[in-house]
Formats: sequence, C-alpha cells, structure tokens
Amino acid sequence: MSKKRTVYWSPAVILWAVLLPVQAVFSADTSLVGRVKSSNGKPLEGAVVSARARDKTFTTTVYTNRDGEFVFPPLDPGAYKVWAQAIGFGEGIAEWKLPTGDKLEQNFSLKPLEDFSKQLSGSEWMASLPADMLEDRRMKAILHTNCTNCHPINFVFQNRFDRDGWSKIVDWMSRITLYGNIPARSAQDEGGEVSPTIVSYREELVGYLTKARGPNSVLTYKPLPPLTGESNDIVVTEYDIPPGDRPNYVTKYNGSIWSEGPPSIYEGAGNHDVVVDQAGNLWFGDSSPRVVARTLGKMDPRTGRVTGYKLTRPNGEAAIIYSGLEIDSKGNIWFPDGSERVLIKFDPKTEQFQRFPPPPPVTPIGGGMTQIDSKDRVWIRRDDGGVVRFDPETAQWTEYRLNRRSRQAYGVSVDANDNIWFAILEADQIGFLDHRTGILSLLTLPPLKSDFVTAKDYEIERRYWSSGNGVQGESSVPLTHKGPRRTSADRRGDSFWVAEFWGNRIAKININTKEIKEYLMPNPHYMPYDVRVDKNHMVWIAVNDADRILKFDPFTERFIEYRLPSVGTGARHIYVDNRTNPPTVWVPYYRTNRVARVQFRAAAAAPGR
Repeated sequence: MSKKRTVYWSPAVILWAVLLPVQAVFSADTSLVGRVKSSNGKPLEGAVVSARARDKTFTTTVYTNRDGEFVFPPLDPGAYKVWAQAIGFGEGIAEWKLPTGDKLEQNFSLKPLEDFSKQLSGSEWMASLPADMLEDRRMKAILHTNCTNCHPINFVFQNRFDRDGWSKIVDWMSRITLYGNIPARSAQDEGGEVSPTIVSYREELVGYLTKARGPNSVLTYKPLPPLTGESNDIVVTEYDIPPGDRPNYVTKYNGSIWSEGPPSIYEGAGNHDVVVDQAGNLWFGDSSPRVVARTLGKMDPRTGRVTGYKLTRPNGEAAIIYSGLEIDSKGNIWFPDGSERVLIKFDPKTEQFQRFPPPPPVTPIGGGMTQIDSKDRVWIRRDDGGVVRFDPETAQWTEYRLNRRSRQAYGVSVDANDNIWFAILEADQIGFLDHRTGILSLLTLPPLKSDFVTAKDYEIERRYWSSGNGVQGESSVPLTHKGPRRTSADRRGDSFWVAEFWGNRIAKININTKEIKEYLMPNPHYMPYDVRVDKNHMVWIAVNDADRILKFDPFTERFIEYRLPSVGTGARHIYVDNRTNPPTVWVPYYRTNRVARVQFRAAAAAPGR
C-alpha cells in the first residue's frame, strides 16, 4: 500500500511516520488511525489529533486512548493536513492524500518543549501564578474577578510587561467596554466613565501583574493532567464562520495550533449564541459591532456552507445579535436587536425579518437572553431586573417589574411549569416569576466565603455595589460576588440551574421548594459561563477560561471534562441538540468566529441513570 506523505520538521517537532500495525483500532468505518507517543516512546493519552481537508472549511478532531491510539470517523477523499498536539510537547504535522475507500495509518512522536507557556489555557495560567502567601491568593482572586470577564487570562499573559507597561494596560482596561470600544465619555477624558472596581485596585493589580509576568518573572507552569477514559471518547468538528462582509475569509490565527498562543479577538469576534433547527441547520448571530453585513447566519453542518441574512437599520448597517437566539415550535427564530432594543422574528421559510418594538410604557428590552415557553410566548430580560413577555398570537406585551430597584436581569429560563427564572449577575440573586399569579420574588445565593477578604474589599462592596449602587452592567466586581450568569431549567424535571461565574460553582434550585444546592467546579479557575440541561437531565457547562466543556451528572453528582481542540476559545454559550441520541453539544468560539460540534461515541455518553 503506497501512501504519499509530506513531513514537516522543526527544532520543537518530531514526526514519526513509520507504518506500524494498529489492527486493534482498525474497523470498517474508519479512514485514518494511528498512535501518538512522546520521543521517549511513552504513549500519550488525551493527545489531540486534528485533520483538515484543503478544500473544506471545517476541522475534525479525535483524542487518544491510554495506549496513545486514535481513530477517525470516515473522512472524505482529498488532500489533508493532520496534526497532533499535547500540552508540553511540540506539534507533529503531516500532509497526505486520502484515496477513495482507503485507510491510512499515521503515527506521531512528539518532542517535549522547554517553554510551553503559549499552550496554556487561562485556568492553567491562573494555577501557575504566585499563591504561597495569603496576599498572593487575594491578588489572584482580584485578578480573577476584574480581568477575565471579557477575555481569557491566557491572552493577557502570553506577553511580558514592566511596571510602566502594566500600568498603561490597567488604566486602559478601566475605561474600555467589554467589546474593546471606548465609551463616549471615557478614552483619555479625566472625567469620563471608568470601572470603579479596577480603579480601586489599580496599584495592587499593577504590582501583582509585574510580579507575576514582569521582564524577570519566573513561574513554574502547572498544566492540567491529560484527560483519560470517557473524556476522550468524542469527535469534535470545528466550523469556520467567515465575517459577514468577507464570505471567503478564514481567520488564520484561530487557536488551532497551540504553540502560536491564544488569538486576538479583533480578527475573529462574531458568533456568540447558536441554535439548531429541526433540519439540523445551525443558526448563529453576529454580535461584533464591527460586523456590518450580516445579522443572522445559517450553517449546513454537512458542508460547512454559510448563508447570511441582514436586517438593515436606517443607517445601512446590520442589526446586531448579542445573545439570546431561540426557536419556537413553528421554526421561527426569535432574538432581541442588541442596539435598538426591539424583538425580532425571522421566518426561515420566507427568509423575512419582522420587528416588534415594545410600545410605551413598556421598558425597552435588554440586549439578550430570550426564552420561549410551551405556548410559544417569548420572554426577554428587562434592564432593571424584571422580565417582559410577548405573545405572538395577540401581539400583546406584558411587563413584570420587581417592587424595588434592582440591577439588570441576566440569564432567563422557563421551567417545566412554565414559570420564569432569571439571574441578577451583580447582586447574587435569582428572580422567580409565577406566571399564573404574575408575582415576582427574589432568592439570594449563599454568601461567598474566603479567608483573604479585607476591610478594603468590603468597603468597595459597600460603596459601589450594595443597595443597588454602582455601575449598571459592570464587568469587574469585588471579591464577595458569585456572579450568577446564564441559566437553564430542566423542562422534564424539577430543577433550575445557574452558572456562578466568579464563584466558580453551578447551583441547582428545586423549582417547587426553592432549595438551593451548589457544586464547586473541579478546578478553582474554570469560571462557568453557561449551563444547558439535556433530555437525559445531564447538565452541560461552558467555561470561559479553560478551553473545555463539562458534563455534570445530577444523579451521581460527578463532573466529566472534555477538552476543546483549540486554545483561547472564550466560550460564552453552550447548546444541546436533543434530536440526536446521545445529544450533540455545540459550542461557539466567541473569540475566533468558529463553532464546535461535539459528538459522543455511544458508550461515552450514556446517561448516569
């Protein structure tokens, strides 16, 4: 059997392309198999092996077992680039042409790297920071709550700066928005808007950043151990989503080659949330203010082909979807326009948009977080902590306000009884609406406890955050906050789930008794951003700073982690497609404008009960 290979070599890379028998992993429905080992001959479990055809816009990735073996699903014939990666090792790269109906074996030998810092996820960087002293642990927490809301920390730490450099960066970060824009009253205007929390911690942050990542700083890197067993029984397909104004453009630095480090969001920002329709098409919204040519996109997972749809504003630009895509029972797609604060319906059959502006005195709706109940009524958050309901059958709007001043609502969910739940990010509270009575009530999460919070930290909390004070929509918070973000209710059960972003927990609330039970994440730096419950009651979690997703089994109370193939993904959303068995999980990469489809080999995804 003759195979043509082109092998790349570099000082950090060794590729082992000798054909050896791997009959144990061959099967009738595979096209590529092989093994990954270190240069000392030891098999590498949990290594990531990716393949991309030259004429495709998606990459397929599999993971090695304890013997270092990997097995790809059937691949289309064509010219491919294949690469293998493992933390602490240089990548192995090969190119070959796969004939029709043929099988290929490709083995890799990877050489250890002396400096593998660019491969680290944000959580691995956080684990590597100084933490021997109590004050170091406090500063690590301040960094965690003030500097990781908009970007993973690995993007920050891939470069070194002296004290003057870090001072300039902290000052700039205190004045820009989460999208990297300059507020109208900020920039270098001394009287402009700033983050009160970052300003309060400025000197301490600059000192700690200089200590941790200054010109002469020395850190012992602490990568997470390789994943084993069930965690590696997945196939991940990463789809490129080109910008709406450049349909043939592919982001070059997208995190797929770890040694290049986490990518900048500037080139790749775009899709934030996704949904899948009954035909299996993926729908996504463009959330970047720089995108002006597309509002909504459709991607065919079979081909990777993207079709764009633009809702034009009076200025000629496209409406922006920050988050909150939902599909009703008729297949219509609903979302809030993030700038005009109106509700939008898109009919895929007619390919037409329809605008539904809330009439006065209804408060303009929030820029995201939409849910649809069993009667196809649309629920959207309000900026002052309540929710708004729109009934498409009657075109009637109903507003539900809290009895006192509150911060804006965040993640909104509908439970099995059609009652509404929402998180209040900056107040550590959960809102509950009984849809039959129209009564809104609040639950407060248990306080966050730590041994390093000082009088200064409590004073910042009192001055800027207690009793509704402070900046609405603030991205940086004191050390006392858990930060409930996005939520999900089990539509077939009695639980409501919330991701506690800064508290590094997920919380389960019984929808009948209102009992709260919290679960610490298996790593202290994962920062859960979104949760989704599947048809088997499993809870799926997107973490912002780890380039992973997690599954939580509520019956065994056990987490299982799954590695994403790229670094710097910055995932803020996770979607579960319950049409398949087992369910398929989708993860949009907010920072690189790609979407990952995670499919589970049958034995790996059996429900816990």
